[in-house]
Amino acid sequence: MVNKACLVSWHKLDGTPCDAHQQNDGTWTGTPTYCCGVINNGADFSTPVKYITFANESNYDFDITSPFTIAAWIKANCQSCIDVIWAKRNNTFSQGYSMHIGNNGRIVFNIENCCSTEIEVTSDTCLDDGTFHHIVVTYSGNSCQGGMIFYTDGVARVPCVSPIIGTALTCLSFTIGAESDGGRSFDGSIDEISVWSRELTSCDVSDLYNCGCGITYEGVDNTIKTASSITAVVLTRGDTAVVNPRGDTARIYKRGDTAVVI
Repeated sequence: MVNKACLVSWHKLDGTPCDAHQQNDGTWTGTPTYCCGVINNGADFSTPVKYITFANESNYDFDITSPFTIAAWIKANCQSCIDVIWAKRNNTFSQGYSMHIGNNGRIVFNIENCCSTEIEVTSDTCLDDGTFHHIVVTYSGNSCQGGMIFYTDGVARVPCVSPIIGTALTCLSFTIGAESDGGRSFDGSIDEISVWSRELTSCDVSDLYNCGCGITYEGVDNTIKTASSITAVVLTRGDTAVVNPRGDTARIYKRGDTAVVI
């Protein structure tokens, strides 16, 4: 289970752009469309152009010295141009950060400072295959490319080391499905996007990826989620165990016994 400390926002996108964690609610531009997601529903950003903007932009201010993590499930259609998954920048004012998928189908996350210097990390594989993939970028805040780790379906990629100086802060809105001005809109679906003001560990990322159902961030007692390692939890009859949907099963017994994941 992932500790929700420093969780800035959690957008389940089950039928609303509201924040399930705090008050960072979003507003749609274009006609809202929802689809089948990984956990309940997700948001469909396919044509025509639509995106979600968040007014509390300062809550999403991450400079080159700020640790943070952004995670989501995405399903990208075949790409012929650059499509932005989330951003706090635009093509005119490039200072800030963004995650996009290029016309080669690879995901790129980058941070650009006020001097137009950027650090970035790119996925190893093409992800524009029309199926959901879990993508996570973590950043340590060390002002260096080596502080970035990009995870695709739980597998990490660490870039080469390249330092950067100069602020990357902007007053632009944090946006899902396009750049901050609505440009380069995303063609596909997004589900369960979460923003953290800390660098998640590899175990945290593994837990998020392996938990394909239930409430993934709340510190709920008597809950089991499959992960890289399993800890037996004592449950009371009638309690609910949340498990990985990939064929795992939880058996719940009387008080004093353990829940067994098989």
